[in-house]
Amino acid sequence: MDNVLERYMRESNTVILFLEEEGYRASLDEYVQLKELYNDYKLFCYDGSYHPVSKRNFSERLRNVNIKSERKNYGMVVYVKKYFF
Repeated sequence: MDNVLERYMRESNTVILFLEEEGYRASLDEYVQLKELYNDYKLFCYDGSYHPVSKRNFSERLRNVNIKSERKNYGMVVYVKKYFF
């Protein structure tokens, strides 16, 4: 029963679904700009007929799954790396 609930929670959270399906994992030293990652997320949502969350909620959901972000001179960055399978 826990697997069913866990699967439902993962599939209902489009941010987690995006990270998993696109191969993104938390990184200690590699990062991408938040605006680029958010744009990729929105495309993922539109392609999959999902409703994207706001940029603010996107950032919050990333923090909730222990993905670090910080402000740089040129904007916010998110510490993730894309793995190709």
